[in-house]
Amino acid sequence: MRRERLLPDSEARAILKKGEYGVMSTISPDGTPYGVPLNYYYDEEEDAIFFHCAQRGHKLDSISFHSRVSFTVVTLAQIDAPNLTTLYESAIATGLVSFVSTDAEKKLRLQGLCRALTPSVSADTCDALPHTAVVRISIQTVTGKRNDS
Repeated sequence: MRRERLLPDSEARAILKKGEYGVMSTISPDGTPYGVPLNYYYDEEEDAIFFHCAQRGHKLDSISFHSRVSFTVVTLAQIDAPNLTTLYESAIATGLVSFVSTDAEKKLRLQGLCRALTPSVSADTCDALPHTAVVRISIQTVTGKRNDS
């Protein structure tokens, strides 16, 4: 491990905050590792990641099977060919998944997602609410690394 590239906790969480896409990794019911890219937002006050999805599918089967997940965010990835290295910035969070159950909180979390990803678009109407699952990853650990030189 390149310890000189490890980031303090606050910087690792800043990467979660500024990221828009991440890869959630879990275990499928048949034991197969499963990684799925998704858009998300990080709520600093709750120290949680939120995303939405359909109410059925492999992703939900996997997180229903095993609630522990890993979530990886990369906000910089650039090949530095002359130096034979990669410039990068990433964070990995581990945590427990739970489902947002009330319509009021679902709407709140979907509005948070819209504010984070599409701040110019209003999210006041939630016609898809009954057909949408909203998922919380309650963060247990966060690590971050950076190579910017």
